[in-house]
Amino acid sequence: MKKITLLLLLFVNIGIAQNREETIDWLNRNLSEYAAPSNEEYNIKIVNDPNYGEMIVIEVIFTPLNVKGFYSFKPNAITRVTTTRKLRSDKINGNLDIEVVSKEKRIWTDDEKFIDSFYFWIQASNENVEKINKGFIHLLELMGNKIEPEKDFFKN
Repeated sequence: MKKITLLLLLFVNIGIAQNREETIDWLNRNLSEYAAPSNEEYNIKIVNDPNYGEMIVIEVIFTPLNVKGFYSFKPNAITRVTTTRKLRSDKINGNLDIEVVSKEKRIWTDDEKFIDSFYFWIQASNENVEKINKGFIHLLELMGNKIEPEKDFFKN
């Protein structure tokens, strides 16, 4: 009976788990829905670079000026993805953002320089920010980088 239950759980989990394309679509839909209206819009895609292999590229559109930028990195360069209130004026009750951190400086930007972190600024409930955070971690895991979710000590 235990074997049947285990097999059943395995098949259910396989059917529910999203693949890369579904995860990217879900992230893009949610990031578009919850983008801060006066700040940024995001578009995540995977690019196969002939020199570096698969890269995650996050296009950022700064809506007031219609200026485009990007962050580009190999999935295994990311060491931490966490929710934070670091950039918010209300560090106790304010909305959460998502911080993505790399090993050393391994995130390439449109400014043609390497940085060690960037933020998703999102106008959503903390519950939805947590879901997007988990979705981004899931995408990295699907691309071979297993990251344990972290919590910001100052969040609650």
